[in-house]
Amino acid sequence: MISTGGSFFSGWRMVRFLTTILPKSAERRKPPPLSPHTSKKRNFKKKSDVQPWVVRTWCLPPKADADFVWHMEDVLQVYQIPYDPTHPVVCLDEASKQLIGEVAIPVPAEPGRPARIDYEYERKGTCNLFMIS
Repeated sequence: MISTGGSFFSGWRMVRFLTTILPKSAERRKPPPLSPHTSKKRNFKKKSDVQPWVVRTWCLPPKADADFVWHMEDVLQVYQIPYDPTHPVVCLDEASKQLIGEVAIPVPAEPGRPARIDYEYERKGTCNLFMIS
């Protein structure tokens, strides 16, 4: 029952408050409806999408080193020459690798379970790999 006393919410003010102002303020407090694009599930990448071992590299020339840039462009022009079977382009690369041995015996993979390898290793020296194509 609406009070007719001398308070602020008496009579028509109470009716107006309950019928118009209160419902509008309740609408303002509601969170916006979820669209298909903003659901509770966020667009996170799957674990399999993240590959920290994949690295893209490129060569940045040192500043103000025209000789380096000239030699780099000279090498890159070789790769743009069309294929000629009488004069093949031979590419050579060298890499130094560390040779390591296992300290503990690795546990082989089983159905539904990956192979398990201990993080400890024994250093067996280094070697130079030469790759030619």
